[in-house]
Amino acid sequence: MMFKRLALVVLSFHFLTGFARAQVQEAPVNAQLIQHFEHSDPSKTRFGAFEFIGGMVLRSDNQHFGAVSGMRIEGHSKLTAVTDTGFWLQGKIKRAADGVPIGIDSGTMAPVLGTNGKPFEHKWDSDIEGLTFSNGIAFVSAEMDMRVLRFGRSDELPKTPSIRLTEPFNVDDFRNSFSFEAIATLPKDHAYYPGLIVLTEIDRERRGRAPAFILIGGKLQKLAMRQKDGFFITDADFLPSGDMLVLERRYSLARGAGMRLRRIKGSGIVPGALLDGDTLLEASERHAIDNMEALSVFTAPDGSTRIALMSDNNHWLMQRTLYLEFKLAE
Repeated sequence: MMFKRLALVVLSFHFLTGFARAQVQEAPVNAQLIQHFEHSDPSKTRFGAFEFIGGMVLRSDNQHFGAVSGMRIEGHSKLTAVTDTGFWLQGKIKRAADGVPIGIDSGTMAPVLGTNGKPFEHKWDSDIEGLTFSNGIAFVSAEMDMRVLRFGRSDELPKTPSIRLTEPFNVDDFRNSFSFEAIATLPKDHAYYPGLIVLTEIDRERRGRAPAFILIGGKLQKLAMRQKDGFFITDADFLPSGDMLVLERRYSLARGAGMRLRRIKGSGIVPGALLDGDTLLEASERHAIDNMEALSVFTAPDGSTRIALMSDNNHWLMQRTLYLEFKLAE
C-alpha cells in the first residue's frame, strides 16, 4: 500500500495524459535476464516448495507499460495481463531450448473498455487488480470502484466492452483501495464451480480476517482469509490439486519488500469459512523481488506445474517490472 500512496500523484498524471488512446498499440518488450533468485547464493535453485526456473527485468518504450496487477498464462507461453491504470498487456513468452523464459515477443497494449465501449477516464474507474479466465471468458476485479467485470475471450479482449456483474454489498463498508484485489476461477470439481473467488487486500477492521467472496450467479457469498505477519493479499490461482495458491506482499521502510506464497485447501473454500494455509515460499530483499502483485499457475510441456509472478512498478523510477518463474518441486 505504501508503494501505491507514494506513486498516486504520478500515476494519476500518467493515467490522465494517456487517454488519446483507444487502439491496440505495439509494446515491444526488452528483457534483462535474472539468473539467480537469491543474491547471496547464486548456486541455490530450491526455495521452499519451488525450484527457480528463471526471470526477467522487463522494460518497454510504450508509455503505458508497467503497473501490472494481474495476469494469466495460457498454453505455457501466451501472456495476458492487466494494469491498475486500465490496460491490457498481451504477448508471447519467448523461451530457450531448456524452457527458461528469455523474453516477451509480440507485445501489445490496449485500453480496458468500460460498459460504454470506451476507455476509462479516471483512476477511480480503471484500478484493475485481478484477472481470471472461466470457460474462455475473462473476468477482472477492480479495487477503487469495487466491482467484477466480465469480458470476451482472450483474443477479443482489446475490443470487448465490459459487463458489470451484480454485487449485493455496500461499497461504503470497505476502505478506499482496500477492496477487491484478487480473483480466481474455482476448479471444475469444486462444489461451487463455475463460481469465482474474490479476495480483498486487507482486513479494514484489523482482526486478521480479510473479507473474501464466492461469486456465483451474480451473487456474493461471504467468507474470509486469515491475514498475518503484515502481508497483504495481491493475487491467487489454483493448483492442479485443487488447492488455491495465494500471493502476498509486504513493504515497510524498515524491512523493505517481502513476498509470500501460501497454499489454501480447495475443499475448505465454502461460504462462512476462515481460510488459512501453509507458507510454501517467503522472500525478502535478499531475493530478486519487487512489488509482487500478479500470479499465474500453468502446466509446462513436460507436465510440471509452473508458477509465474509479475511485479507492479507503479510507473515509479525506483521500482521494476519483474517476471519470475518457478516449478512446483513437490
